[in-house]
Amino acid sequence: SYQEGFPFWNVPMIIGQADLTGDGIADVVTQSIGCSVHTNFAMYHVLSGHDGQIENIINLNSDLEAAAEPVRSLRSDNNPNAGWSTAGIAISKASHELYDATGDGIIDLVIMGGTFNSAGAGYNRSRTEIWAWDGTNLTLSDIEYSETDQRVHVLFDANTAFLLGNLEIAQNLYLEVIENDNLGDGVAIYEAVDGGYSDAQQFAAFRLALLNLIENNLDSAREWESWLETEYLSSPLTEATITLLASWQQSGSLTQACTDVKNLLDSHEQPTGSLSYTGYGNPMLNAEDVCPINGENE
Repeated sequence: SYQEGFPFWNVPMIIGQADLTGDGIADVVTQSIGCSVHTNFAMYHVLSGHDGQIENIINLNSDLEAAAEPVRSLRSDNNPNAGWSTAGIAISKASHELYDATGDGIIDLVIMGGTFNSAGAGYNRSRTEIWAWDGTNLTLSDIEYSETDQRVHVLFDANTAFLLGNLEIAQNLYLEVIENDNLGDGVAIYEAVDGGYSDAQQFAAFRLALLNLIENNLDSAREWESWLETEYLSSPLTEATITLLASWQQSGSLTQACTDVKNLLDSHEQPTGSLSYTGYGNPMLNAEDVCPINGENE
């Protein structure tokens, strides 16, 4: 249901009708527009009578949505659902199309946007999201970011792959963060002599050590520990890598090792350096984000 009276967002408008569930009945796509000082935002809902009653069929609870959420988060200071009682798809500087993007014969909602006009957003990227019918709801099926030559964006992509369990892709991207000297390093908001280069390298090296422990490859994990000790001897992320390996060897548990890593990093001020804030259009990487293994995903 929709309730008027929420600042920031205007009243929703119908911007398209198409059969998004494959039942032969047209569904209604609505859009609310919100304006900040610098950037316009949009909130999409899809109303369907697929189950015999009119309801919003957008579902934000998917693995891809959870993994990509830090990158695709929306900055808004008011009601996040634009007056609706159920969640919608939020994106800045939006445009949209309705067509079968997944090739399953059912029309999808394809949304483009994601950038900000404010310098405070940092160096951010546009993206295309495909919202497709999964048999029950309309969920985020795919997300594609615009090409980038920025090191920190490659790091964000590696982190998304890691959270999705695509470990080989994550490993290759983390290696690119460390080894590709052609990537740019100009996204740091906080003062950083090298534009965030060293902070991104350290984070990537820690994750490579963690990836190797996930695969029970202690020798390779030790190689990244040694690399960090050589390149960044006194940094918090080097200490974290040493703690990771020591705790894992003692407990045999990655969950325990990550808990010990977080406790260590919490004792440091800004342990991830410039990665803690690269603009509100990018994820913030803090102590709790470094080693995201818990009992559920070990």
